[in-house]
Amino acid sequence: MVPVVISLMLILVNKMYIGFPAHWIAIAVIPIAFMTCYAILNKRKRKQFNIDFSEALTTLSGAISSGRTFLQAMSDYATLSDNALSREFGIIGRRLNMGEDAEQVFYDSWKRFPYREYYFFIVAILLNIQGGGRLKEVLIKLQKAISTGIAMEKKMLAMTSEMRMAAKITGAIPFVFLILLKFISPENFEFVLFNESGKVILYYLLGSELIGMLIIKFLMRGM
Repeated sequence: MVPVVISLMLILVNKMYIGFPAHWIAIAVIPIAFMTCYAILNKRKRKQFNIDFSEALTTLSGAISSGRTFLQAMSDYATLSDNALSREFGIIGRRLNMGEDAEQVFYDSWKRFPYREYYFFIVAILLNIQGGGRLKEVLIKLQKAISTGIAMEKKMLAMTSEMRMAAKITGAIPFVFLILLKFISPENFEFVLFNESGKVILYYLLGSELIGMLIIKFLMRGM
């Protein structure tokens, strides 16, 4: 409901104060609102997973060191903690105890947590089940790798924060100016939106913004 409410509010504000064509605002605002909310929820879920997964690896390593089996260690974590990952471990433990195929069980689990670290964890567990090995050492190394990856990601975000903010401000300036034009010079605003000659300026604005943001996004992903 959140993106729906936000979209309706923006459409109403546009109708009352700005005056862009309603179908333009609806076409632009509704997908962006849903995509933004979806990205925020995914980011929140990912952040919580990193916290829970690091805690789970610590718990599993400690339980295995004390002589517990892997399934017992997973059951311990599922009992002691109350989060999405602990509930997932509880499902895995019950399915494995019922004799289901381990590869299928972990594959179904990975579809619910499609993260690179969790995939490495699943591969390590399956290799241990099939061929044996020192699971404790694997879990400790995986935990260190996850901690290092999180630290590097935070460092990269900190290093690029100014550039990302500058890109957002630069991208917003033309649209802010177009809105201000409504109040500063209504006749020019009407010319840009509704006159065939003025629409050339509008299309240039939208096209250059789109191309520029795509280029910036491509460059930022390469960093």
